Amino acid sequence: MQIVANGKTAKQAAEQLGVKPRTIRYYLDRAAEKLGVESRKEAVLKAVAEGIVDPRQFPPAGFKKQGSEQD
Repeated sequence: MQIVANGKTAKQAAEQLGVKPRTIRYYLDRAAEKLGVESRKEAVLKAVAEGIVDPRQFPPAGFKKQGSEQD
């Protein structure tokens, strides 16, 4: 959700995370259910409004890009 909150599409988020766009949409749909809203867009907006995600924080804390090595 953090990546989408930063303005990326599900397809762009999927490419960045190495998953299919369908996976991103699935998780955003589940987040919408849990947040009590009807759409993925509303889920992202509510998550930002409630401080669940910070659109200024990117990459998300603990994010490790695939193929990168940490020391």
